[in-house]
Amino acid sequence: MRMLITGGSGFIGTNLVELYLGRGVPTVNLDALPPRNPAHGHCWIQTDVRNAEALKSRFDAFRPTHVIHMAARTDLRGQSVPDYDTNTKGVESVIEAVGACGAVERVVYASSMLVCRAGYRPVADNDYAPSTLYGQSKGIGEDLVRRGAPDGPDQPATRR
Repeated sequence: MRMLITGGSGFIGTNLVELYLGRGVPTVNLDALPPRNPAHGHCWIQTDVRNAEALKSRFDAFRPTHVIHMAARTDLRGQSVPDYDTNTKGVESVIEAVGACGAVERVVYASSMLVCRAGYRPVADNDYAPSTLYGQSKGIGEDLVRRGAPDGPDQPATRR
């Protein structure tokens, strides 16, 4: 197992990096920001997931077997959906890098409960009702995964 985590410098990502390092799994954290835990500095590579070519290069160099995509803009201060392009263009870049790498066996794409406003009960996996631009951007990201990710719900399985 070789674990690649995007957004591994955030709160959840930091704990994931700690978990896999503690298990002795070769782990890399691709994040635009340095790790919260200075002890994780050796496995951090500064990377903006929106930069598809840089991301592919990092995947090619590390050859991960497993990927957890956590990188996201999570604030509620954006003025338009394009302000959250880490959640849309970044997802596209990760999908492309996973597909080009050839070594990845499993991928987890993180989303947000804010794809639906509080109290809304969706009737299907793609029934979104966001009340924020952030939530809207995460719904777009989910749709990108459904349409484009190898082994996604709407894609033929490439390996199991």
